[in-house]
Amino acid sequence: MDDKDIFNRVNGIKVNTLKKANSLSLKNQFKLINNIQKANRPRPTRNQIPSFNDFDVRDYINIDLSEINSEREEKEQRDSDYKESVLSSLQGIEKNTALLTEMTSLLQTSNDKQAETFELMVEILEIMKSKDQDEANTKFMDVMGKINTFTDNASTVQSLISMASTVYNALPF
Repeated sequence: MDDKDIFNRVNGIKVNTLKKANSLSLKNQFKLINNIQKANRPRPTRNQIPSFNDFDVRDYINIDLSEINSEREEKEQRDSDYKESVLSSLQGIEKNTALLTEMTSLLQTSNDKQAETFELMVEILEIMKSKDQDEANTKFMDVMGKINTFTDNASTVQSLISMASTVYNALPF
């Protein structure tokens, strides 16, 4: 096929003579020339068409997966830290609630020594007002001495010791 045949068959337009092609508008002449040039280009063979085998997509996937995995691990760590914090707070609330329940129970059951029990509980709570470790130690030792000289049943003494230790151990210093 020579240039004339190609020129005559481009884009479904049958052109019998070059004269007729020259009578086309300038725009259509450019289209015709462009189509002729496209028709003259060699078409790629199956071996020349790029495929995914020509480059390794796995490198890009591995990079993205490692970023995703690290983000997921960071999120899991934040969630775990948050859950631990909530659990710790709930345990503290539980201890405080148990302390209040125990105090109420002691005041209700020790009718004959209720005033002394109440005074000891107030002194136990005074430990929380300590400004430093030394003051807390002094108050704690004073309260423990008074509890040991308290002459009531053993369960009341044990409960008071438990309350004093709980309050003392809850201090931030």
